[in-house]
Amino acid sequence: MKGWKETKKRFVNPYNFVPLDGRCERHPAEYYREGERLTGYIECSLTTLTPLIIPNTSNDKALHTSGTQIEQSYNFYSYTNLEEVEDEATLKDFHEPIIPGSELRGVIRSVYEAAFKGCLSTADVGRPLYRRAMRPKEPGILRKVEGKWMIELCERYLLSVSPARSREGNVSGESEGAEVFVKVEGEDVSLKPEGNKTKRVVDIKDGNVTADGFQQGYLHKGEAFQNKKTTSVFVPKRDKDNNKTLIPVHEYEIKRLEKVLSQYMDPKLNRHFDAEGHTGYAEYRKVFDQILQTGEQGQLLVYYSTYKPKETEEVQATYLTPAMISKEVYRETVGALLKANEEYQPCTERSHVCPACGLFGMAGEKPKTSLGSRIRFSDAEYVPNDSNKSREAIYQLILLPELGAPKPGAVEFYTLPPVQTNSGYKKWTYDDVLEAPRKFRLLEPQELRLRGRKFYWHHTPKEGKNNSSSDQSNRNVAMQKKVRAVKPKNSFQFRIYFDQVTIKELAQLYWSLTLGNSDQYAHKIGHGKPLGYGSAKIKPENIWIRRIDSTSGLRTLFLLDSEELKKHTATLSIAMEQLQHLLNYKSSISEHVSYPKVRVGKKPGKINDSASHQWFKANMTSTHFLKVLPTVEQEVGDEQSAHLFELFKHDKGS
Repeated sequence: MKGWKETKKRFVNPYNFVPLDGRCERHPAEYYREGERLTGYIECSLTTLTPLIIPNTSNDKALHTSGTQIEQSYNFYSYTNLEEVEDEATLKDFHEPIIPGSELRGVIRSVYEAAFKGCLSTADVGRPLYRRAMRPKEPGILRKVEGKWMIELCERYLLSVSPARSREGNVSGESEGAEVFVKVEGEDVSLKPEGNKTKRVVDIKDGNVTADGFQQGYLHKGEAFQNKKTTSVFVPKRDKDNNKTLIPVHEYEIKRLEKVLSQYMDPKLNRHFDAEGHTGYAEYRKVFDQILQTGEQGQLLVYYSTYKPKETEEVQATYLTPAMISKEVYRETVGALLKANEEYQPCTERSHVCPACGLFGMAGEKPKTSLGSRIRFSDAEYVPNDSNKSREAIYQLILLPELGAPKPGAVEFYTLPPVQTNSGYKKWTYDDVLEAPRKFRLLEPQELRLRGRKFYWHHTPKEGKNNSSSDQSNRNVAMQKKVRAVKPKNSFQFRIYFDQVTIKELAQLYWSLTLGNSDQYAHKIGHGKPLGYGSAKIKPENIWIRRIDSTSGLRTLFLLDSEELKKHTATLSIAMEQLQHLLNYKSSISEHVSYPKVRVGKKPGKINDSASHQWFKANMTSTHFLKVLPTVEQEVGDEQSAHLFELFKHDKGS
């Protein structure tokens, strides 16, 4: 955190987590069909509290105007298919807004799962977890030796590649891993990993090691970037008997390296892909694929860390990457972590079903293991009135900034700290905790605790550059989306049909809709939740129960008093209380909701200078995280030491 200081400007991260409240409850599907069962429907109203954004994705240029710079624009969702419509007037015409039943179903199911010990049904269990890591690494050569993967230890030297600085440094025609012969002198004072200075190559030539100081090495070119001045040469180390120095590598480390390289090739995960010559390590990937095919015939230059699985075992290499500072893919997947955290992985078998899947249904992995839903959500239809009949009263145009994908690699926000000290929290990942500089310990599964299920705080969208309807309002114009949103104070109506549910299930569904039957609670629906959009109040108006006369077969409907349901959810669990805090539309902390903030100097700088990721970088030392995400209780409480604040530092010119 060198140079950074906390200001008095507090921020509340847009999301927090409802904890996994005890063990995930599971029973055979038949368990949820025992006792008296009810069939009927709930009539519901929905009122928007902040602008609601649900795009009609049938046309991604629906709101384009002449000369627009943005790539995508969307009308609000409706039953009108705009896919082949080209007439500008028709595209921009009034189309009655609809909220899809699937959107409502997803929102209510998330609350039901969190409140009543349901699984995380939408979790991508096979998703690898990763993060751009700053931990120091060593250079080495990956190859197979007698059928086993090994790394040959190396020294890393810098080779100037700028023609203005080194005539010999022009290596653009050389391939990744090419053999070179180098003479090393002096020190490069610009690169000091952990205080060690890296020596610079002063000459390079073809041929063999000679008495004039040239030695064998291998060229590691890496990726192109603006103003790149050096590349690396790996020179193998030798012991006192001039033998190679090798350490073993487990097979799964090779698979993790493959996942790292795949992420660099994915434009959705690598924002630098195809920019400034960045190829996503395409040439490096070819070399990697070749050594997988040729085995002991090939080799690959890598960076690595080391660890001891147990104190009695030999040192092994881990976290293989193509660069010194690189993404790391962790051992554990999302599914494995959920299983280790009270078995909250998605249900896959009807004989072992959580309360949410028992009601909402689930798709099994094998034939005849799926479970049908016993509830159905209709679409929510717009309810006009005398004051909002015009399009201007219903809709507003919003320019949404580009929203990043969730970053669960930020363990200081997504997991609970396994070790706390007086200096903060020992740096940890999903795999390990840093016990001392360059010494980390693998975590046991029970040591890493997930924070829970993500929900977003309510707050009023901040008008300004990120929320304006002007095409020119943001410096990163092309990545924005123009959307037509439903304004606050507009109403919709919909039904929830239920079939053969127990009184307990109906009561829990009712609680998931009302969140405790108070005007202060509301749900978050649609796009732009982190920016304050999509706050909406859902109110069950009537609960109709169907009865069938066993003699005549005559069907009748009668109204169920909601007071009959409340006694089944009178005692709030920890998760239910946390949901009420998070989904409190009138919370006093709403004014502080914002992504992490930093400020540099007094003058406007580059866009990247004030980006949220700068806060995460400033929040860590080489060994510790200084702060972690406060819990929900801490955010709504008065413990200022747990709160998060904007960071500031002076720029060089101030």
